[in-house]
Amino acid sequence: MPQPKLLQVGSRVELHPATDRWMMGDRYGTITAKRIQVVGRATSAPAHTEYRVKLDVSGKSFWMHEDNILHEGNDEHEALAKAST
Repeated sequence: MPQPKLLQVGSRVELHPATDRWMMGDRYGTITAKRIQVVGRATSAPAHTEYRVKLDVSGKSFWMHEDNILHEGNDEHEALAKAST
């Protein structure tokens, strides 16, 4: 089974279908920044990664939890969708 690629700044991504932005048609974007959030002050507190994603349709940027990024975006699919509208 192929290994999933790690998300990096500059990667094209698709948002998870459960997000409001995805439901509004803002599905694909580019990662522009990354930050690690530590929950709580204890050293054993779990951390999660957030990514700043600049979305294609609206041009807006949002901080997205790593679980809200479905996978790397498909540029071909996006080009076909734009051509059909």
